[in-house]
Amino acid sequence: GGKGAAQGGGSQASLSPEGEEAAVPSVRVLVCSPSNSSADAYVTALAPGLSEGEMIRLYAPHRKKPPPQLHAYARAAYDEAQEAFVDLSAEALAGYSVVICTTRHASALASSGVRQGFFTHIVVDEAAQLMEAEALLPLSLAGASTQVIMAGDPQQLGPHTFSKVESVHGLHTSIMERLSGLAEYRSDSPHLTR
Repeated sequence: GGKGAAQGGGSQASLSPEGEEAAVPSVRVLVCSPSNSSADAYVTALAPGLSEGEMIRLYAPHRKKPPPQLHAYARAAYDEAQEAFVDLSAEALAGYSVVICTTRHASALASSGVRQGFFTHIVVDEAAQLMEAEALLPLSLAGASTQVIMAGDPQQLGPHTFSKVESVHGLHTSIMERLSGLAEYRSDSPHLTR
């Protein structure tokens, strides 16, 4: 597991199974993006300020080794013997301040025992490119006090659909596009930042 906390995030002490005090971050951020390349870009951007014990990049089990410059941030989730990425438990993720994965891989977090509210913040980048079902994968991990940030431009590239059924039933609409149509998220709303 990781150690420490993000700069300015602080940490709380807890006892490890061995009875030793271990640092648990008081801020835990999940950063999700639709593609591996954009998730990798987050790791690259945040790496100068976060150690491999503070940030982890999670990959789907079928992925090959990460790019060499990102290896240190994915090492804890890579099983050398199996030559594959493995899903980490909530306990193993508890020491990391920042967890980065694709929006689709966020579903593996729930399957690994990560409960709602585990993350204090959830950032979903390029949310305008996501159909609602895919956006709900990371959002399903939000608890009552989790801060959710969705970034994207609903006027730009939208989600890709290949079915007439999706178009007829509105499934081709991104979550950002649907939310921007609600009164709470109109341009004069305090909930929307442009």
